[in-house]
Amino acid sequence: MEDAVQHLTTLIQEAAWLSTPERKKTTQKTNNIPLHVKELVREKRSERLRWQNTRSLLDKTHVNRLTHNLRSAIRQAKNDTFKLYTANLTPDDHSLWKATKKFKRPTMAIPPLRKPHFSWARSNTEKTNQFAQHLAKVFTPHPRNNNDDEIEAYLDVPYQLSPPLKAVSSTQVHRAINQLNPQKAPGYDSVDGTILKKLPRKAIVLLTSIFNSMIRLCYFPVQWKYAQILMIAKPRKPPPEASSYRPISLLLILSKVF
Repeated sequence: MEDAVQHLTTLIQEAAWLSTPERKKTTQKTNNIPLHVKELVREKRSERLRWQNTRSLLDKTHVNRLTHNLRSAIRQAKNDTFKLYTANLTPDDHSLWKATKKFKRPTMAIPPLRKPHFSWARSNTEKTNQFAQHLAKVFTPHPRNNNDDEIEAYLDVPYQLSPPLKAVSSTQVHRAINQLNPQKAPGYDSVDGTILKKLPRKAIVLLTSIFNSMIRLCYFPVQWKYAQILMIAKPRKPPPEASSYRPISLLLILSKVF
């Protein structure tokens, strides 16, 4: 079962990667530095090195003047770039909508997290470990009591009068896939609803066979039980604290279809 699920996921991923067109490289870049700004940077560094060697007040004055001119030139270059960017926005190629979306939803980087021993988690690995330690303390299983064994024994008793679940058809699986919301975020396999809606008939039949095998064997694949955890900042909470973030779980779309 695990091999069949892994085989289907790999086929979908490879097909999606091969059919995705490469992004065209644009000749115009918004982060290009003008030539006169580069000359000012080179001149300022040379003058600053001279002042560090001589410690002359005249050289210091030249450094301050070049620093002021460089800041003005960078500010003017940014303004010219922004004017050129806004002048080329058109509703035909959806560039105007993309620019508005960026303004409405600005991206914010996660600041360093405070560790218990007055240190800081700065890298992505350190932040991940800090979040994992916090979630392990918050989400702990309930302690066992005397009734747990009785409950487990009650759940393990088969119901003879309950009929087994009926096998699903490929038409039902295809209908469930068409009802997916394409805007839903995928799990760690990056297979979203848009990709599933473009699956051919053979892939639907293979997925239906896997679903019926899961029902017949009463087995749920382990790789479909994993979720990708994203931490969302709580409003009006201090960003350096790990407790100021709430987790959300992104489950795999194929498990939702089942």
